[in-house]
Amino acid sequence: MIDFIIQENGKFSNRCLEMRITSFLKLCHWLNKIPYGYNSNTDSFSLFTDYCGTCMSKHGVAASVAKENKIPVYKYLGFYRLDSSIVSYIDKVLIKYNLNFIPQLHCVLGYENVFFDLTEGNCRGKMRDVGQMDLYFKIEPDISDEFKQRLYFISLGYYSQLDNLISKLSPQKYFDIIYEVDDLHKNHCSIGKG
Repeated sequence: MIDFIIQENGKFSNRCLEMRITSFLKLCHWLNKIPYGYNSNTDSFSLFTDYCGTCMSKHGVAASVAKENKIPVYKYLGFYRLDSSIVSYIDKVLIKYNLNFIPQLHCVLGYENVFFDLTEGNCRGKMRDVGQMDLYFKIEPDISDEFKQRLYFISLGYYSQLDNLISKLSPQKYFDIIYEVDDLHKNHCSIGKG
């Protein structure tokens, strides 16, 4: 991962400097160490007051600092096949809907075609890291729910071509299953588990 000295170039960088986080690598280590947990809103800056974060907010903060400092480190949203080899308790959802997997998103940082996961080792309910994902989208540090939903639709189209069971899902049913999966994650990995 690239390292650089954080300059006073915006609200994310300034907040880091207030906390005596002076380099990008120090920021990445700090983001990895704070608890995995859902934020009070979708703005990545809420991570600083919530003192926890998900893949969206942790990578959103890092990508915002990189953007403010004009460093080519970007946030990527990726999709992978979530099944019981990654999350054991997902079986009850997959069996309920007669699926082999459900397309799920995950965020990472990207620099020169190398990806870094700041949630690696956090309690995310995963038995192993996702590794390679099927689809990657370079995105802004913070995106709207509407934009994220459009990316979900793209992934649904992609996976529908790969798996006949996925092709039978309506967009609404897909989102119902995703919300069910998210609720399982929230219940499994509460703040404080690390």
